[in-house]
Amino acid sequence: MILLKEEWVDEELKILKGYFRQYFDLQELKTETISRGSNSFIGNTFSFIGSFFSSKSKSTNSLSNSTVSHKDENYLTKILLDGESGSGKTSLLNCVFYNSPVVPNAYVPCMGEMPIKNYQFGNTARVKIQIWDLPGNTRFRSISTSYHRGATFFLLFVDPYSIDYNSSLKEKLEYMKSYLPGKEVIFITTKKDRTNEKRYFSNEQADQFAFENFGGIHLDITNTQLDEPKTIVLYCALLKYLLSP
Repeated sequence: MILLKEEWVDEELKILKGYFRQYFDLQELKTETISRGSNSFIGNTFSFIGSFFSSKSKSTNSLSNSTVSHKDENYLTKILLDGESGSGKTSLLNCVFYNSPVVPNAYVPCMGEMPIKNYQFGNTARVKIQIWDLPGNTRFRSISTSYHRGATFFLLFVDPYSIDYNSSLKEKLEYMKSYLPGKEVIFITTKKDRTNEKRYFSNEQADQFAFENFGGIHLDITNTQLDEPKTIVLYCALLKYLLSP
């Protein structure tokens, strides 16, 4: 594998990741929530993010849990999660929607979950987040192609501590080329908390893989804490809103 030499690539990745860490302020619109859980998962508001939404919606920077009239538009952010079984995608979903960090050495197979939550900025802007957890097991793959319609973001997961990571990535790339052209891709390596285990796929290799294959960024996270999974999903919602007409 040829490593990228251009310094600007590393600098751009650092800048993007720096912005990424700032998006924490969406609050759940409890009256509009559809999911197993009902707890708000972001408590603090950052004025930096509020200013983006106020400039577009011509509303205040404050977040509101008040009822919104039906004429107000919903900005649906549909996010697909894909990766091999055990790669951490279902754990991320549980962190984001159910405030449930991963339990070490626990594994529950998923055949496709589709929870929804709504969030509100100011008095007018409503953002709806829907995550589709694609089945990692190949025997369920035939039913997952129906999930793609309307999706904007594709989160590709890999376990960097798995010796078989490379064959998994090749399969996922072919799948993306066939069924997901034009989607915004974020490449995610998980389980960074396992510092005492051998890692077969480095962060540098993951950065290069994301840049070369879909011009996206790579993030190394742990699902043992809530902040990183939530930031990724809320960033997707923010970006979808800002890019909406």
